[in-house]
Amino acid sequence: MYYFNVNNKLVSKINSFYHEKHLYNLKLKMEAKDNTDMHYAKKLKFWAAVLTVLLSMAGISIGGTISPTVSITGSVVGMCKAGTAGTLSFTIDPSVAGPITATRTDATVFCSNGSPFTITAASLNKGGAAANCAGSAGGITGTLKDGANTMNYTFTCGVNGTTGNTGTGQGFGSGKDVSIGIGGSITAVSYQNAPVSSSYADTVTLTITY
Repeated sequence: MYYFNVNNKLVSKINSFYHEKHLYNLKLKMEAKDNTDMHYAKKLKFWAAVLTVLLSMAGISIGGTISPTVSITGSVVGMCKAGTAGTLSFTIDPSVAGPITATRTDATVFCSNGSPFTITAASLNKGGAAANCAGSAGGITGTLKDGANTMNYTFTCGVNGTTGNTGTGQGFGSGKDVSIGIGGSITAVSYQNAPVSSSYADTVTLTITY
Protein backbone atom coordinates (compact mmCIF):
# COMPACT_ATOMS: atom_id res chain seq x y z
CA MET A 1 0.00 0.00 0.00
CA TYR A 2 2.78 2.41 0.97
CA TYR A 3 4.79 1.47 -2.10
CA PHE A 4 1.75 2.13 -4.33
CA ASN A 5 1.35 5.63 -2.89
CA VAL A 6 5.01 6.37 -3.48
CA ASN A 7 4.73 5.29 -7.06
CA ASN A 8 1.68 7.45 -7.55
CA LYS A 9 3.49 10.45 -6.23
CA LEU A 10 6.49 9.63 -8.34
CA VAL A 11 4.35 9.30 -11.46
CA SER A 12 2.65 12.59 -10.62
CA LYS A 13 5.98 14.32 -10.21
CA ILE A 14 7.27 12.85 -13.45
CA ASN A 15 4.13 13.98 -15.26
CA SER A 16 4.44 17.43 -13.73
CA PHE A 17 8.07 17.59 -14.78
CA TYR A 18 7.29 16.68 -18.38
CA HIS A 19 4.34 19.11 -18.45
CA GLU A 20 6.51 21.96 -17.19
CA LYS A 21 9.23 20.99 -19.68
CA HIS A 22 6.66 20.97 -22.48
CA LEU A 23 5.42 24.40 -21.45
CA TYR A 24 8.98 25.67 -21.25
CA ASN A 25 9.80 24.32 -24.73
CA LEU A 26 6.58 25.85 -26.06
CA LYS A 27 7.52 29.18 -24.49
CA LEU A 28 10.95 28.98 -26.08
CA LYS A 29 9.38 28.29 -29.47
CA MET A 30 6.94 31.16 -29.09
CA GLU A 31 9.75 33.49 -28.07
CA ALA A 32 11.78 32.32 -31.07
CA LYS A 33 8.78 32.90 -33.34
CA ASP A 34 8.25 36.35 -31.83
CA ASN A 35 11.90 37.15 -32.41
CA THR A 36 11.62 35.94 -36.01
CA ASP A 37 8.44 37.98 -36.54
CA MET A 38 10.09 41.05 -35.07
CA HIS A 39 13.07 40.49 -37.35
CA TYR A 40 10.86 40.32 -40.44
CA ALA A 41 8.80 43.27 -39.22
CA LYS A 42 11.97 45.34 -38.88
CA LYS A 43 13.08 44.26 -42.36
CA LEU A 44 9.66 45.13 -43.82
CA LYS A 45 9.70 48.52 -42.11
CA PHE A 46 13.22 49.17 -43.43
CA TRP A 47 12.39 48.30 -47.05
CA ALA A 48 9.11 50.21 -46.85
CA ALA A 49 11.11 53.27 -45.81
CA VAL A 50 13.57 52.70 -48.68
CA LEU A 51 10.68 52.34 -51.15
CA THR A 52 9.07 55.53 -49.88
CA VAL A 53 12.32 57.45 -50.40
CA LEU A 54 12.76 56.05 -53.91
CA LEU A 55 9.17 56.85 -54.88
CA SER A 56 9.55 60.34 -53.43
CA MET A 57 12.68 60.87 -55.54
CA ALA A 58 10.70 59.73 -58.58
CA GLY A 59 7.93 62.22 -57.83
CA ILE A 60 5.48 59.58 -56.65
CA SER A 61 3.85 59.80 -53.26
CA ILE A 62 2.18 57.16 -51.14
CA GLY A 63 -0.88 58.25 -49.18
CA GLY A 64 -1.30 62.03 -49.11
CA THR A 65 -2.57 64.05 -52.08
CA ILE A 66 -1.38 65.14 -55.50
CA SER A 67 -2.57 68.01 -57.70
CA PRO A 68 -2.43 67.18 -61.41
CA THR A 69 -3.65 69.88 -63.78
CA VAL A 70 -5.95 69.68 -66.79
CA SER A 71 -5.29 71.97 -69.74
CA ILE A 72 -8.51 73.33 -71.25
CA THR A 73 -8.61 74.93 -74.71
CA GLY A 74 -11.40 76.24 -76.87
CA SER A 75 -11.94 77.81 -80.27
CA VAL A 76 -14.74 79.71 -81.95
CA VAL A 77 -15.02 79.12 -85.67
CA GLY A 78 -16.14 81.62 -88.28
CA MET A 79 -19.65 80.79 -89.47
CA CYS A 80 -22.49 82.61 -91.24
CA LYS A 81 -26.19 81.91 -91.69
CA ALA A 82 -29.00 83.68 -93.47
CA GLY A 83 -31.13 86.06 -91.45
CA THR A 84 -34.02 87.91 -93.08
CA ALA A 85 -34.73 87.43 -96.78
CA GLY A 86 -34.82 90.68 -98.71
CA THR A 87 -37.42 91.82 -101.25
CA LEU A 88 -37.50 94.29 -104.12
CA SER A 89 -40.73 95.43 -105.75
CA PHE A 90 -40.99 97.52 -108.93
CA THR A 91 -44.19 99.43 -109.70
CA ILE A 92 -43.61 100.66 -113.24
CA ASP A 93 -45.40 103.49 -115.02
CA PRO A 94 -44.12 103.17 -118.62
CA SER A 95 -44.98 106.79 -119.33
CA VAL A 96 -42.44 108.04 -116.81
CA ALA A 97 -39.00 108.88 -118.14
CA GLY A 98 -37.32 107.06 -115.25
CA PRO A 99 -35.23 105.51 -113.96
CA ILE A 100 -37.63 103.88 -111.49
CA THR A 101 -36.40 102.66 -108.12
CA ALA A 102 -37.79 99.58 -106.43
CA THR A 103 -39.20 99.60 -102.92
CA ARG A 104 -37.18 97.28 -100.72
CA THR A 105 -36.90 95.19 -97.59
CA ASP A 106 -33.26 94.71 -96.70
CA ALA A 107 -31.79 91.26 -96.15
CA THR A 108 -29.73 90.35 -93.06
CA VAL A 109 -27.05 87.83 -92.26
CA PHE A 110 -25.61 86.41 -89.03
CA CYS A 111 -21.86 85.75 -88.82
CA SER A 112 -19.48 84.89 -85.99
CA ASN A 113 -18.42 87.93 -84.02
CA GLY A 114 -15.37 89.42 -85.71
CA SER A 115 -15.61 87.14 -88.77
CA PRO A 116 -15.20 89.08 -92.05
CA PHE A 117 -17.42 88.28 -95.02
CA THR A 118 -17.98 89.31 -98.62
CA ILE A 119 -21.24 89.42 -100.59
CA THR A 120 -21.70 88.58 -104.26
CA ALA A 121 -24.94 88.13 -106.18
CA ALA A 122 -26.37 86.46 -109.27
CA SER A 123 -29.70 86.81 -111.11
CA LEU A 124 -31.54 83.57 -111.87
CA ASN A 125 -33.05 84.86 -115.11
CA LYS A 126 -29.95 86.70 -116.27
CA GLY A 127 -27.67 83.79 -115.48
CA GLY A 128 -23.92 83.85 -115.05
CA ALA A 129 -21.63 83.55 -112.05
CA ALA A 130 -22.12 85.49 -108.84
CA ALA A 131 -20.43 88.89 -109.05
CA ASN A 132 -19.70 91.91 -106.89
CA CYS A 133 -23.03 93.58 -106.20
CA ALA A 134 -21.64 96.57 -104.28
CA GLY A 135 -23.35 99.83 -105.13
CA SER A 136 -19.91 101.43 -105.31
CA ALA A 137 -19.01 98.98 -108.09
CA GLY A 138 -22.23 99.55 -110.07
CA GLY A 139 -24.05 96.40 -108.93
CA ILE A 140 -25.11 93.54 -111.23
CA THR A 141 -27.67 93.20 -114.01
CA GLY A 142 -30.79 91.16 -113.36
CA THR A 143 -33.74 90.32 -115.63
CA LEU A 144 -37.43 90.54 -114.80
CA LYS A 145 -39.28 87.99 -116.88
CA ASP A 146 -42.89 87.17 -117.70
CA GLY A 147 -42.92 84.43 -120.28
CA ALA A 148 -41.08 85.79 -123.29
CA ASN A 149 -41.27 89.38 -122.03
CA THR A 150 -38.23 90.71 -120.20
CA MET A 151 -36.95 93.86 -118.54
CA ASN A 152 -33.36 94.31 -117.38
CA TYR A 153 -32.68 96.10 -114.11
CA THR A 154 -29.72 96.90 -111.88
CA PHE A 155 -29.35 95.21 -108.50
CA THR A 156 -27.06 96.67 -105.81
CA CYS A 157 -26.03 95.65 -102.32
CA GLY A 158 -24.30 97.31 -99.39
CA VAL A 159 -23.41 96.28 -95.83
CA ASN A 160 -24.68 98.22 -92.80
CA GLY A 161 -25.62 101.30 -94.75
CA THR A 162 -22.48 101.39 -96.88
CA THR A 163 -22.14 100.88 -100.62
CA GLY A 164 -19.50 98.18 -100.14
CA ASN A 165 -20.00 94.43 -100.24
CA THR A 166 -17.79 93.51 -97.26
CA GLY A 167 -18.65 93.39 -93.59
CA THR A 168 -17.83 91.88 -90.20
CA GLY A 169 -20.04 89.57 -88.18
CA GLN A 170 -21.44 90.57 -84.81
CA GLY A 171 -22.53 87.15 -83.53
CA PHE A 172 -25.68 85.04 -83.56
CA GLY A 173 -27.56 86.55 -80.63
CA SER A 174 -30.80 88.47 -80.90
CA GLY A 175 -30.30 91.72 -82.83
CA LYS A 176 -26.78 90.76 -83.94
CA ASP A 177 -27.66 90.16 -87.59
CA VAL A 178 -25.88 92.45 -90.05
CA SER A 179 -28.00 94.47 -92.48
CA ILE A 180 -27.49 93.90 -96.20
CA GLY A 181 -28.92 96.93 -97.87
CA ILE A 182 -30.31 96.07 -101.30
CA GLY A 183 -31.51 98.26 -104.10
CA GLY A 184 -32.94 98.04 -107.59
CA SER A 185 -33.45 100.47 -110.43
CA ILE A 186 -34.75 100.12 -113.98
CA THR A 187 -34.32 102.49 -116.90
CA ALA A 188 -36.99 103.61 -119.36
CA VAL A 189 -35.28 101.70 -122.17
CA SER A 190 -36.18 98.45 -120.38
CA TYR A 191 -39.83 99.17 -119.53
CA GLN A 192 -41.24 101.83 -121.90
CA ASN A 193 -42.56 99.23 -124.36
CA ALA A 194 -43.12 96.36 -121.92
CA PRO A 195 -46.50 94.57 -122.10
CA VAL A 196 -48.81 95.07 -119.14
CA SER A 197 -48.44 92.29 -116.54
CA SER A 198 -48.19 91.82 -112.78
CA SER A 199 -46.18 88.61 -113.13
CA TYR A 200 -42.69 89.89 -113.91
CA ALA A 201 -40.29 88.21 -111.53
CA ASP A 202 -36.69 87.25 -110.86
CA THR A 203 -34.69 85.71 -108.00
CA VAL A 204 -31.33 87.05 -106.92
CA THR A 205 -29.14 84.74 -104.86
CA LEU A 206 -26.73 86.38 -102.45
CA THR A 207 -23.54 84.45 -101.76
CA ILE A 208 -21.87 85.16 -98.41
CA THR A 209 -18.22 84.17 -98.41
CA TYR A 210 -16.56 84.07 -94.98
